[in-house]
Amino acid sequence: MVDVSLPELIALPSRVEGERVVVRPYARGDGEAVFDAVSSSRERLSRWLPWPRLHVDARFSEAYARRCAARWMAREDLAVALCDHDGRLLGGSGLHRLDWKVRSAEIGYWIRDDAVGGGYVREAAALLTAVAFECLGARRVCIRCDGDNTRSAAVPRSLGFAHEATLRLDRVGIDGETPSDSLEFGVVRADLGALPWYAAARARVLASPLDG
Repeated sequence: MVDVSLPELIALPSRVEGERVVVRPYARGDGEAVFDAVSSSRERLSRWLPWPRLHVDARFSEAYARRCAARWMAREDLAVALCDHDGRLLGGSGLHRLDWKVRSAEIGYWIRDDAVGGGYVREAAALLTAVAFECLGARRVCIRCDGDNTRSAAVPRSLGFAHEATLRLDRVGIDGETPSDSLEFGVVRADLGALPWYAAARARVLASPLDG
């Protein structure tokens, strides 16, 4: 079992390479690529997420990337960039809401418009699930999304996460007023043997270089 008494000392992959997507921590210098990805997709992303409007220029996005890198090093939040094998930034994901006592994490994700439908998010979520269980000693990983966001909900469904709850009218939309449901999907360690993709994702994670 992974020792989580000092999470800052947990070794994590510095990059995980899937068939289509590369998952890596954000780094100094990512700002322009982040800003390009967000600004080219702002209208769609802003339907579901509150933060795209904050990326008003590449300076803000660079500061965001550096904050993500610092929080990664402290193991406070594990945001990652999603890139193709040529290094182009496609979107972002990560393991968030880390609870070291429960040993749980939540996967979030976003993708730029011209990469939608490419299978990148599904593959990234599979790899991050393996990171959580193999590197963090997780007992549970979940994905939560707006009840109307059918494309987002398709990711955990396609991976075999259990639909554990529909939380009725538990959130308001981006306008701050319109109520909507949340869907919550989860997977626990006992489920892993039944997931046909897990062994391959695990192998890729365990073969990845570590950041210390």
